[in-house]
Amino acid sequence: NANHIFNAIHYSMRQWGSSLHHNGMSYFIATVPAGTEFYHGTWTSEPVQGIEWLAFEPEHAMLFAVSRRSRRKPPPGDKPGNNRPPSRSDDDTRSHGRNKMASPPKWNERFLHTYGAKKNLRLLYLDGMSAAKSDKGTLDTQDVVLLNITNGGLMNELERARGMCALAEKEWGNQIDGILRMEGGFEIILCSFAKNLNTIRVTQAKERPRRGGMHMGLTNEAFFSYYQAITSRYHGIGGNRVSLDYENFVTAYDYPHFDLFPGNEKLPRLQHLPDDVITTLREAVQNLALASSSSSSSSSSSRVGFSETPSSSAAPFDWQAVTDLIVARYAPRLSYIRSGAFPTAESLRDELERTLQPFIDFEFRNETLEINRCAKYFLTSTPDPAVTLAGRAISQVSYQICSTISSIASGLNESEDEGNAGSLDHATAMKQVEELMDYLNWPEWKECRGCKDDEVCVVPVWPWGAKKDWESP
Repeated sequence: NANHIFNAIHYSMRQWGSSLHHNGMSYFIATVPAGTEFYHGTWTSEPVQGIEWLAFEPEHAMLFAVSRRSRRKPPPGDKPGNNRPPSRSDDDTRSHGRNKMASPPKWNERFLHTYGAKKNLRLLYLDGMSAAKSDKGTLDTQDVVLLNITNGGLMNELERARGMCALAEKEWGNQIDGILRMEGGFEIILCSFAKNLNTIRVTQAKERPRRGGMHMGLTNEAFFSYYQAITSRYHGIGGNRVSLDYENFVTAYDYPHFDLFPGNEKLPRLQHLPDDVITTLREAVQNLALASSSSSSSSSSSRVGFSETPSSSAAPFDWQAVTDLIVARYAPRLSYIRSGAFPTAESLRDELERTLQPFIDFEFRNETLEINRCAKYFLTSTPDPAVTLAGRAISQVSYQICSTISSIASGLNESEDEGNAGSLDHATAMKQVEELMDYLNWPEWKECRGCKDDEVCVVPVWPWGAKKDWESP
């Protein structure tokens, strides 16, 4: 499962990869630095006190700033993928913001609240598109593992939030302030606004057009602004607003005996696993939540990490940055090779050898040494990869890339000697390149190219999108 762990690290807190790898299987401790601003859309001007939702982007929050007039009709059904706007709860308890202390608002008012974190927030980040209310597996890490719900309603968001905040209080020793998730934008379920936030301002928003529409009453222009906000986070939340601990995290991929792809499914699931397996995961998450939070509160500007033996002097290490280097080097090269630009065995071999050339001593050829030099290229200045799960997974993926490229190039070389048992023809070599790319499964290969200023690359984000958009954004 090294490839899956590699991808969980690489696409964490990134809208693009998390949208395509939407069934998250991992839990990370996230730190949000004091002073970070958040947004909350609602129909009342009264500041929130208890459990509620926060968005990182104002356009995201404004989706839920629905006036009381607009809320008279019951929310739409919970069938996933029906191109409807996101309603948070089928009992109408979340709009970004019901507040029992609020005075009765006017029917046509809607508000945008801006809050700032009073302190560093320690959150549990659930990767993938874990805020998507779908039956495709996006909720498994919450409903199946954390809440032990096997047949609950997809849309019962308030009960889901209350359940996870109850865990934070009763089982996790109040060491977790909230849950960090992603849908069309990143959001936080914060367990106490009063405890963790300062109110910066409350502004009245423009009334929505009276005409309806598929975008929750938004005009096309307003909906495009929302999508621009989403796409600006395709490759990261930005601004050092969230730091993840890549040295101490929990992932179902760390348990090779778990059958996460039943029936050769393309995307992983947890709902079919036996109770003892789910209990193992749940206990691992509890231990993660209860781990000392001293490291996560010590830095608000760099990614935070725990070593396997936590130490106040241990410097945090950013394993995601290493995955970035590996993907940046090999994603375009492998895509170029697959494009058909090298139609002969000789031209393909030459291109593969160019990829390995920096690691070859042409006076004393040694394939084993060449592969090891290539595999360790981005790991020479890191902590010992063998010490952490992240390091081991990244090291294995790097070795797989280098050994496969070397093996194909070597086989094409040997094909020049007729009858050589290790030789490869062009078709077989290209098949092996394709198999390597399938193993890596990097969504970079699906990205649009050359969008104009008034265009965005559309990938399915709950509740909008279709299978064809997932297959070819």
